[in-house]
Amino acid sequence: MITLSVTNDIHGYAGAVDVPIEDILYMQYSSSIRRVIVYTAGQSYYLVGPLSYWCNALNSSGYQFSEGDRTAAINLRKVVRMNNFFKTAYFDDSKIGCMLSKNGYEDLKKQLGHLETTVAFI
Repeated sequence: MITLSVTNDIHGYAGAVDVPIEDILYMQYSSSIRRVIVYTAGQSYYLVGPLSYWCNALNSSGYQFSEGDRTAAINLRKVVRMNNFFKTAYFDDSKIGCMLSKNGYEDLKKQLGHLETTVAFI
């Protein structure tokens, strides 16, 4: 299992923790705190650096993350439902969702069509 070292707080005062990459639902860049927020089903964590850097690094390591728009990278293997009206991707049958731009939604829809997964489009 490959993990990603992240922090529990914005400034890293709580130290680093390792999160299994398979547990990551999506990552989102927050300009207000200048950090990438990593979302799992149970918690959120923080990374420094550009979102595109992390997306490229994870994809080069065999994972499938898609930049849904300029501020979000979505773990394609975790998407179970897409809402066309709200342009939102939902993960692991939970209520956790990531809103996308119109173009990001369409791009994600195409990418999901190439995977061997079942995604409900509503």
